[in-house]
Amino acid sequence: LCTNDPVYLTEHGSMEPMYNQQQAQKQPPPRAEEEKKEPTATEKMMQGMKDGMQSAKQTVNSVLSQREQEKRRQQRYSGPFVNEIRKRLDAYFAI
Repeated sequence: LCTNDPVYLTEHGSMEPMYNQQQAQKQPPPRAEEEKKEPTATEKMMQGMKDGMQSAKQTVNSVLSQREQEKRRQQRYSGPFVNEIRKRLDAYFAI
């Protein structure tokens, strides 16, 4: 608790890994696929458009998630934590 090392605080002070593990466990199992029929030209075109939109969405999401991760990696403290450390330091230096 009494360290200012940003690497330590980033790795050990955050509860994000626990939340990520819980979310990974909650994912539903994959569904069984039905028999596929020969797609028509219109269906092929629509599927191509859908795939293109999905790849564009993934690209945008990856760029946005990288920016969010950089923001999350910044050092941050909660109000009660800061107050507790201030109290301890005041008590220490009052001696």
